[in-house]
Amino acid sequence: MKKKINKKNGEINVVFILDKSGSMQSCWDSTISGFNEYLKGLKKGKEKVKFSLTLFNTTVETRYVDEPLENIKKLDKKFYVPDGMTALYDAVYQTLSEVEKKAKDVGKFLVVIMTDGEENSSKEYTDKNVFAKIDEMKKKGNWTFVFMGANQDSWIMGQKFGLAKNNVTNYQSTSKGMIKAMQVLSHSTQAYACDMTPQSCDFFSEDDKNNLNNITKN
Repeated sequence: MKKKINKKNGEINVVFILDKSGSMQSCWDSTISGFNEYLKGLKKGKEKVKFSLTLFNTTVETRYVDEPLENIKKLDKKFYVPDGMTALYDAVYQTLSEVEKKAKDVGKFLVVIMTDGEENSSKEYTDKNVFAKIDEMKKKGNWTFVFMGANQDSWIMGQKFGLAKNNVTNYQSTSKGMIKAMQVLSHSTQAYACDMTPQSCDFFSEDDKNNLNNITKN
């Protein structure tokens, strides 16, 4: 049985799992600026926001867990340095476990997974582990998961994670593509935050997904 959600509770918990493997160097500056604009957009909203952030490459580094938004520092070139490989499965599973331990299960949760490469270095967890964990969280009724991928067929990864089709999108791993991806993520997050529905299976519009796929220039 799904838990009852207090729809009057205006809190949203954003859990951002961001790739910082070596291939992200191609859009290093735009990832930093785009992420910082995303934080700025969240601060303009009326909802109370808690924020968690994991950066991952060969290793997994959970920087914040369930922190008030005002405590989250902007990314910069000391804080975010792309290198290494892509331990995607470890990053997702470990982050969800950490958030589950600390966060109070109130309001609604948005988990954003953003990567420009396929899994290639996880040591502890598999796609089946991640699928089971995400399924467990979704059954609570107030968790939404989205996946944004570049240089891959994101829908294949979305299926491995058990995600709804409209919660998965490709983006282009160029400076222009990353900026656009963060803009789309920002307004989709705001729409979800304002929606009374505690869980979404239609996070990205078809127009947004098509626009992200059609950006080709730096």
